[in-house]
Amino acid sequence: MSFEVENHSETTATVRIRVSKEMFDLALEREIGDLRQRARVPGFRPGKVPKSVLARRFGEGATKEVRRKLFVDAFQSGIKEKQLHPVEPPLVKDEQLVPAADGSMAIELQLEVIPHVEPSGFDRFTVTPPTLEMKDEDVERELEGLRRQAADAATVADGETVAGDIVIADLSLSFVDGTTFPNKLENRIIDTGAGLVDGVSCEDAKSKFVGAKRGDTQRVTMKLPDQFPVEAHRGKTAITDCAVKDIRRVTLPALDAPEFLARFKVPDLDTLKKQVRERLQQILKAQQDRAVEELCVEQLLERHRIVLPDAFLQRNLEAERERVRRELVNRGAPPADVEKQLLEDEGKLKADVERRIREAFLLDRIAEKLETEVGVPELENQFMLMARSWQVEPQKLFDHFQSQGLLPRVVEDIRRAKVRRQLREAAAATESDAQKSS
Repeated sequence: MSFEVENHSETTATVRIRVSKEMFDLALEREIGDLRQRARVPGFRPGKVPKSVLARRFGEGATKEVRRKLFVDAFQSGIKEKQLHPVEPPLVKDEQLVPAADGSMAIELQLEVIPHVEPSGFDRFTVTPPTLEMKDEDVERELEGLRRQAADAATVADGETVAGDIVIADLSLSFVDGTTFPNKLENRIIDTGAGLVDGVSCEDAKSKFVGAKRGDTQRVTMKLPDQFPVEAHRGKTAITDCAVKDIRRVTLPALDAPEFLARFKVPDLDTLKKQVRERLQQILKAQQDRAVEELCVEQLLERHRIVLPDAFLQRNLEAERERVRRELVNRGAPPADVEKQLLEDEGKLKADVERRIREAFLLDRIAEKLETEVGVPELENQFMLMARSWQVEPQKLFDHFQSQGLLPRVVEDIRRAKVRRQLREAAAATESDAQKSS
């Protein structure tokens, strides 16, 4: 096998792959041997089917499969050896895999690539964690939310929803990037008083359901939080169709009522406030950790020159424009205002897209350097968390991601998150060292 690279510029290259007839014949022989063990052919015992019969029955399919597998293996090993980073996997048709007269197979590919970067300086950072202050009103707001969760809710037999009511609805989610959630979320709580849809903050919820009746469907948009358990959807805007099934009018309990305090197994209101403060402090710590990771990544991006192919960047920018365009349209913005907003935000959109691509590329190179892997238990745990959040079967969720070709993205997200934690730990160690020397 040979793998040759001809660089035309920093971001374009021609790759030529050649697989010899001998290598192809050997691979085909192995494939037929494997088929002999697996194939079930009437009239023959398992493992005893003659190779001539297998060749007649499966020969064409086996040949195509072997050719494609040889190409994939040659391509993957070649780009790894040459430290070549194509921005997208090449599309290869069967007719490109037809062997030459001598039985060898030769393919020529035109690739857009990102030049290799050897990451350095990712073991030490100088960062100042941002100060995040918890205020008394934050605690009060959280307590009010707990009151609403514990409220008595009487079913409104007939009539319309008023502000402050609880709405029980089935939710159908889609996202402005064109993806959807695999199934309907049934009997979810919409708190019109707190502005929450299934626990996610949603300003639309405070007004869109006023006047709604059973059987109505209201559409709201909400931005999913950075802590959202489905990593692929974190920070995305969800377009949510809410089919109203029930309406309940709430009566809030007093904060110091014994039955209310008993729900949280605390003896008094002061203890409950202490628990709320501790939980909010954990949330603030998570936000601070995320901010430190962002500072570390920013420093690394400043230290490393990462060149992106122009056409690749433009494709991603256009996809982001379209995502924002759909989001604005779904919020009811007039078409003229949508295009005006896109023009005004063009610079920021381009900067955000470029930074996101450069960050992902750099984190992947660090993952390679650190040999950061994602184990099966980590993947299973991620799907367990995602499934628990959406109250669906983990296997059903896994099957959906697999059918949509999204599993590699989940693995990439987990690996990059691990690298970000490693960067943060390096920053924490640096800060600790600085404190010791002072």
